[in-house]
Amino acid sequence: MSPAPYHFARRGLRLAPLAGLAGIAGCVAATPLVAPLMQKVLVETATAQFVGDTCPGLGFRSETAKTYIANAYKLLVAQGQQPEAIEAQTREFESQQLEAQVAARLEAGGVNPADPDPENVCAFGESEQGNDSLLGRLLK
Repeated sequence: MSPAPYHFARRGLRLAPLAGLAGIAGCVAATPLVAPLMQKVLVETATAQFVGDTCPGLGFRSETAKTYIANAYKLLVAQGQQPEAIEAQTREFESQQLEAQVAARLEAGGVNPADPDPENVCAFGESEQGNDSLLGRLLK
């Protein structure tokens, strides 16, 4: 069995700091982007973690998040992607694009990422739970 993806296995699910979500400069990657499936799981996980940290009543299901990430990783490996490439692309995505995509996800949910109002963040999280989205399933 392949090991869990580098970024979460070694950092205990701590994601990129979300302070200053207003934007991050996009860089042209020399390697292909991490698979869209993994991107979605990472963005939804980071956004759910932010919502859970902001709204203690909603919380964040870190074990569930680890399972979703591991399952995405296993699926990509089963589809023939090399584990080292997945891990390298994931680290690159986290360092160059994750923060901006989390900001966009929050903004799409009615939250100002530059100055998130906790009431709006909690309402967004509750809405996601009601929609049974991936993000909503990562909240308690």
